[in-house]
Amino acid sequence: YTIPLLLFALLSCNKEDTMLETEGNIDPKTDLAKITITAYGAGYNNVSKTVIAGEDFKQVHWNVNEKIAVFYNQTLNMFTSNNTTVSGVSDFSGTIEGITDPAQLEGKEVIGLYPYNPNAAIDASGVVTTTLPSYQVAVDDTFADNLFISMGKSTTDATKMYFYNVCSGVCFTVSHNDIKIVTLRGANDEMLAGDFSVKFATIEGQEIPQIQSIINGSSIITVEAPNGETFIPGKRYYIVALPQTLTSGLIIEGFREDGTVYETAINRSVILKRSVFARKTEFDAGKIAQDLYDYTLNVIPPVAFPYTGGAYTWEHPEPGKQGIIIESYKTLKSDATKKSPVAWKSQISTDDGTTWNDLTEDNKSTYDADWLTLGAYATTPNSVMPVSYGVIADIAEGGTIDIEKVHTVALKSGKHKSGIDNSTKANAIDLSMYDLFGDDIAQTTANCYIVNAPGWYKFPMVYGNAIKDGATNTNSFTSTAAQVQFYDGDDAVLINFVDHNASNITQPWVSNAHSGGAYDISKAELIWQDEPNLATDITVGNSGADNDYIYFYVGKETIHQGNAVIAAYTGSTVAWSWHIWVTDQDMTSIPVKNYQNVIYDFLPVNLGWSDMGMDAGYAAREANMRIVQSIGNKTADCDIFQNGYYDKNESGNCTFYEWGRKDPFLPSTGENAGTNKTWYNSAGISSTTLELAELSSYPAARRGINAIKAFIQNPFVYNTFNAMDHKHFNLWNANENTRTPNDNIVVKTVYDPSPIGYCIAASNAFTGFTTTGNKSTSTSEINGVSFSKGWYFKTNLGDATIFIPSAGFRNSGAELSSVNFRGSYWTPIGGERHNAYHLTFVPTEVNQFYPTSRHYACPLRSVQEK
Repeated sequence: YTIPLLLFALLSCNKEDTMLETEGNIDPKTDLAKITITAYGAGYNNVSKTVIAGEDFKQVHWNVNEKIAVFYNQTLNMFTSNNTTVSGVSDFSGTIEGITDPAQLEGKEVIGLYPYNPNAAIDASGVVTTTLPSYQVAVDDTFADNLFISMGKSTTDATKMYFYNVCSGVCFTVSHNDIKIVTLRGANDEMLAGDFSVKFATIEGQEIPQIQSIINGSSIITVEAPNGETFIPGKRYYIVALPQTLTSGLIIEGFREDGTVYETAINRSVILKRSVFARKTEFDAGKIAQDLYDYTLNVIPPVAFPYTGGAYTWEHPEPGKQGIIIESYKTLKSDATKKSPVAWKSQISTDDGTTWNDLTEDNKSTYDADWLTLGAYATTPNSVMPVSYGVIADIAEGGTIDIEKVHTVALKSGKHKSGIDNSTKANAIDLSMYDLFGDDIAQTTANCYIVNAPGWYKFPMVYGNAIKDGATNTNSFTSTAAQVQFYDGDDAVLINFVDHNASNITQPWVSNAHSGGAYDISKAELIWQDEPNLATDITVGNSGADNDYIYFYVGKETIHQGNAVIAAYTGSTVAWSWHIWVTDQDMTSIPVKNYQNVIYDFLPVNLGWSDMGMDAGYAAREANMRIVQSIGNKTADCDIFQNGYYDKNESGNCTFYEWGRKDPFLPSTGENAGTNKTWYNSAGISSTTLELAELSSYPAARRGINAIKAFIQNPFVYNTFNAMDHKHFNLWNANENTRTPNDNIVVKTVYDPSPIGYCIAASNAFTGFTTTGNKSTSTSEINGVSFSKGWYFKTNLGDATIFIPSAGFRNSGAELSSVNFRGSYWTPIGGERHNAYHLTFVPTEVNQFYPTSRHYACPLRSVQEK
């Protein structure tokens, strides 16, 4: 069956029949029935809808990869053509929502729409809404894809569907070779394109699509020459329009690049009939281009999108977020009251404006703009007033990141800065010969060594910090401070620091393999580690003087953020122990100026810190765009921005320290519950339980140096006696002999747990964290930016901040408390016999010098030695 040819100096298009068939199988991804729609013509096989072909220009073929919408139960489904070349017959395949068996369609109404429009819809009465663009791009001797709208409807048999053309239009040719734009409008400004509704209606006994209403119409259709060039004389071009009667005629204008125009008017009633193209050949013949119009273009781009993306529309409630606001019109020079809209198109540049390309939905990914969806890429406005066109931005590139995995990957691929290939024990890296950045230094020892790459390592068996810059650091084990006494006359300053045997330390070396060393070290062994197989193959050196060293291996397959404690034994007794901290943290210090204007350079993280949780990172981006009028050559910048976002999840865990002791205790899991992190012993057996004992107590024989002796011999035993050694308050600062806050230089002792180049922070290091320099319970006096699992305190140096986490603390039973709520950080001042001073804070309070029982285990935030 064919639609009658209705001629008005016409070129006609035929109706096509289509039949709906089913493949009878199931799409495994959706569990919906795969369905095929076959489109073919009645009477001959080379009729379809989208590409004009043939000598007589009356045949319309399917193009490759055409898409149609199929409506069923008010749902929209996309079907795609299967033909690989332009063809008069093509199959379309797809699925229909809710259809798991083709038999479900028997006797049902199914409606099809060409072209597929994701914004098309159908209501319960069968009224379809879709859009005919008012801005069209010409194609030589045919019309563009996805332009000539048609509809199909099943009858009593749901396996058959017949399509009918919906639109009309005008076929034209030109005589001049300098026309870039052709416009069509009715003399009474009738709506020729835009959003419209259409429904099948019975006319003369036949159901064909009839337009119901034009919802958001345009009175001008603008057609751009192919490829942005000029129309070629003798070629046929097509304007697709909505069918209607233009009672006072129509006006066709051909615009040159400079905005001058060839104008032709048909001053009589013109009927634009459905399925028919009216013909106007060489409409510009005999015309002279006239300078008739002045052009206006004003553009307001939307404000930057948030990283989450979103949609800006004309009705957006927030100022500045109404999409792209465009005012584009021309004014008749002879009559300023005569204004009419001017088409515009969007262009994009990826080389900072050197070259510009037209932007479309189909090509936006080519120009890195697939994150944007514009309400219109090119159109003719419906009004001479400013119009807001919607803009949708996807969520910015990025997402959540498993921080532990990121660190693990970095550690696995890490290399020591020295360049040493330490894959063999013979090439083990001596950790005492490099600073925290891997730069060469004169031998300097510590109780904590940092590892940031796989391989073999070694360190000398030296009492903590007893060697500095290649020489014996006597100050680390001998105090030069004036002696002071407690209220009972007992000495408060430890003059001679002691070893595991309560003997005075007089030289650096633990092992007697070195001249001066006191003890025969029989073995080295893991005490604990908080990741499985983190440090393995722990041995004393190979022989001779090398037995001054402990070797260990960190495997590439088992490396992970974490901590280990390795001990040297004399017989069955621990003579000394060292903390191995495996981390890839950037150890660049953070300078902080305190209330007294003294600058301290803090480690960027707590001792023993391991990042955990999920970070969120989203990159900022922009589309370098402009709006270009189709005629008049006016342009306006319209860059669209999207802000980036980075949310560092400050979750993590770190080691804890009883006051005055050198050895770390197990981290928490870092969660609010504050449970212990799993640890592993030398046999690889896991546990979350700490060993508790009263290593010291009130009897004099168990206090002072005897308590220190017990601490050294039992590096993993948590001392439950609240006063610890009950005597000295200079265990972390050799020359400390005062109980008041100060900025005195901290003299790093052999018991200081800090890594090379760092020491426990002086008691005044934290005073800048309030605006008063003292304790404050007023949030207005807390010198911080925000609180999230810790305070972002101001450094008082520009706009920089330092994050001090609320890592909690271990109380008298070694139980974790206040994780992610309270921060507690020791200072080196020992106060009274059973107290020491520490920084403590919560979201509403900061106290820089708070006394608490020495046996509480708190995190440490070290600073560079002065």
